[in-house]
Parts: sequence; structure tokens; C-alpha cells
Amino acid sequence: MINGNFKYENRQLIPRWFIYKFASKLKETQPFNSTTKPKDYNDNEYIKIIGKWKEEKNLLWAIEVLSYAININDYDNLDVKIAAEFVLKNQSKISSLAAELAYNILNYAKIKEKKITIEPIDEHIKININKIKQALREYPTNPLLWTDLGYYYASLNQLSKAKNSINIAINLGYNNRFILRSASRFFVHVDECDKALFYLRKSQLAKIDPWIISAEISISEIYNKKSKLIDNGISIINNSGNYNKLSLSELLASIGTIELNHGSIKNSKLYFKRALVNNNDITENTLSQVEWISNKIGIDFNSKNYNVPFMFEANLWEDYKKENYNKSLESAQNLQLYLPFSANPSIIGSYIASVCLQNDEDAVKLLKNVLPKFHDNFLLRNNYAFSLANLNLIENAAEQLRSISVNNETELAILKATQGLIEFRKKNPEKGRSLYLDAIDTFKKYKDGASLARACLFYGREEFNFNKDKGRKYLIESINLSKINDMKEIENYAKSIDNSLKDL
Repeated sequence: MINGNFKYENRQLIPRWFIYKFASKLKETQPFNSTTKPKDYNDNEYIKIIGKWKEEKNLLWAIEVLSYAININDYDNLDVKIAAEFVLKNQSKISSLAAELAYNILNYAKIKEKKITIEPIDEHIKININKIKQALREYPTNPLLWTDLGYYYASLNQLSKAKNSINIAINLGYNNRFILRSASRFFVHVDECDKALFYLRKSQLAKIDPWIISAEISISEIYNKKSKLIDNGISIINNSGNYNKLSLSELLASIGTIELNHGSIKNSKLYFKRALVNNNDITENTLSQVEWISNKIGIDFNSKNYNVPFMFEANLWEDYKKENYNKSLESAQNLQLYLPFSANPSIIGSYIASVCLQNDEDAVKLLKNVLPKFHDNFLLRNNYAFSLANLNLIENAAEQLRSISVNNETELAILKATQGLIEFRKKNPEKGRSLYLDAIDTFKKYKDGASLARACLFYGREEFNFNKDKGRKYLIESINLSKINDMKEIENYAKSIDNSLKDL
């Protein structure tokens, strides 16, 4: 049985993770207000770094100054500008990342107003890793380089190397917003929530930066821990005059999500409406959250009304709801490029291809591209086997399942359903029937309506070829479940199997 992991039960607004270049273009590294550095910021470490730069006048300390300055809004400091100019004069000796940092500081006023359209992330990951390694030989204490290196390793699913890079980055630059958000997203990815929250709360930015506060609130909520920064966030929102709108986007959405999770639809709606008032001063992550939450709180929302880069996730769900499945699949494929360290876009994409579009050839192509990287991902392997079996590539499908490992009863039930499909295609209906019914019992036990609908659909489809009345019974059950669980694609698929159900 295919599984799309298709509906977020509790989506939280955890930070997106990019290389520095893209974070910069998306304005996520820019000041959160229009003033100079915050008065309550502890400058002792910063003063030491500037002192070292003035004393030694080398690229290492110049880049350290820029890394620190950009996240405390110190754009008017003459020492910072001199350091940026020094970096740009020596571009041939530095990484493109460091040059980008210097350019951002010297041209902040221009960048602030410039509209930027960017393409999906560069796919040449191994080439980029080699470039960063070369740069680190000269600048081994540059935390931005270490963060980007961690990102690329995570994109190859080399998590041990990624963790080493991120640990170095966070220890070198734990007061840098870009590094903090990147590291916290990585620690969530490897299920080290306490580490993510430790660094977010430890930073001095936790008192003043909406981007950091939003991350702490959302990650705390994922792991059912009480946020220590939510009062700071509410205070910032209530006194938001000095903050630019983009910096408040994810904070408003994070607190709006908390309000919904704790039963206050009215307050949740107020926070989300305030986020949406900012129109295009809003992140795609916030818009994806609104897309997920809009029906729950009664907001009329269409992601296509917003001109924000990288809106693949929001558009994926918008088109899915409207049964524009080809467009939804295209967004899933783009989302995989956008989030290369996550298997979820391909899991969702394979579901759309196989179930919504009934096109297992496309599902196999999509999964084949990512399986080498995520070879240990249960749902990817299972979905691949399912689509291969649908194409009657039975031995190939069985091979995928031989070494697959399961972690819980639900995964075991999904595996049994896929094995049931294979047995039916081998003309062993008794064995296939037994496996499917075991899976169906498990989904009933855990009240997993979506998985139950899928299991009934595909069991009914296979059974229909051997016993039409029994098969029809389960197809009808899948239709009933699809209405309860808002899964129009299940109803469409069932009716395509048995013409007599079209007027049901």
C-alpha cells in the first residue's frame, strides 16, 4: 500500500534551511528593524572582534566582523564598512559566500528595495562541497562556510559529517541568526530537539530577534515543551513599530499556530490575518502554514495571490485541494530540489503520481532519483515497491521489501498491505487477502482513517479481479472513508475501477 504521509496532523513553522547565498536573497539575513544595532545587545565579544580586525587587518578578521555585524544591524559602523570594502578588494582570495556578505553590508539600502527572483537550489552538491572545503583551508573559523558545508552534507544524507560541520559552526557563531536557524533546523532533522532549543535560548538574539523567537516557539511546540520565549514574541508583536514586516511574518504565524493548538481559533485567526496583511512582506514558510491552517480557522486563502519566491509547498496543497494534480506533482518535484535534505517531498510526489494521477511510471521515475540518497527511508522504499508492483514488476517490487526495516505497528501494517498487493499479482489471492486484512485491522485499531481508506481501496481493487462482490464492498468502504477524511483522490480511484460506483 502506498503512503503519502500526505496530511500534516500538526504542521509547525520550523525554520527553512538554505545555503547562506539563498538566505541572503530571501532577505532572511537582513536586520529585523530599521535602526542600528539594539541598545540592549552585549557588545563585548563584538568589540573584541573589531579590535582584532583593526590590529591585524587580514581577511580572517574582516570576515568575522561582517559575520557578526550583519545580524545585529550594525550597517552604519565605519569599521564594518572598511572591513567589507577590504573583503571585496580581495575577492580573488575568498569564497563567494564571504563576498556576498560584504556586498550585502555595503549595499543594504539597495538590496532592501530590490525584488529578487531566484531559481531552485543548485544540484551540484559534491562540487559545492569541494569548493567550501578549499575555502575552509584558508578560513577555518568562518562559521558561515561550516554551516553551508553542513547543509550540503545533509542534502546527501551524510548526517554524521553534517552534524560535525554544524557543531563547529554553532560553536563559532552562536549569536548569528543564519547559523542559529540553520543549526536548529538540522537538530530537528536528526531529532535532537533539546540541542536546538539550547542554542536558540542561549543566544542573546533570543531577547530581541523575531526570527529566533519564532524558531524557539515552533520547535518547543513540536516536542510538547513549553516555550521560554513566547512572552518575548508577544511583546515584540505588541510593540512592532520598530520592526520590519518580513521579520514579524513567521513570529505571527508561530503564535497563531500555538493559539489554535490550545483551542483559541479566534486569537489564531487574528494573528494569521495580521501576517497576511503584510502582503508580499511574508515568507513562503508562513504562506505554507496559512495554506495548512486556513480551513481550520476559517480564512479564505489562495496562495496564488502572493508573489513570493519558492512557494512550492503552499502551491502543492492549493492545487491538491482543487484537484489540479499535475500542478501539484510539479510543485512536489520542485519542493524536493528546494528541500534536498528531506525525503517528504518525494513521498508526497509519489503519492500524487500513483494515486491522484494513477501514473505509476512517473512515481517510479521520481523515486528512483532520490532512493540512493534516502535508501533507509521506509516510506520511500515502500512506495517504490508499491508502484513497481502496480506495473507488474513483481520481482523488483519484492526485492525492495526484502531488506526494509520497520519501526512500529503502523509501518508493519503498511508493509503487509504492500506485500498483499504483491501476492495478489503473483496470483496468490488467499495470502494477499490475509495480509491486507491484517493491515486493515491495524489501521482500525489506531483509528488511522487515511491509511484505512487507502488500504480498503487497494485491497478492493485487487480483490475485484477475483471476487467482484467482495472487491466492490471494500471499494465502497474506501469511498465512505474518503469523504470523512477529505480524500477526493481515493473516491476518484475507486470509481475508476468499478463503473457501477460512479453514481454512488
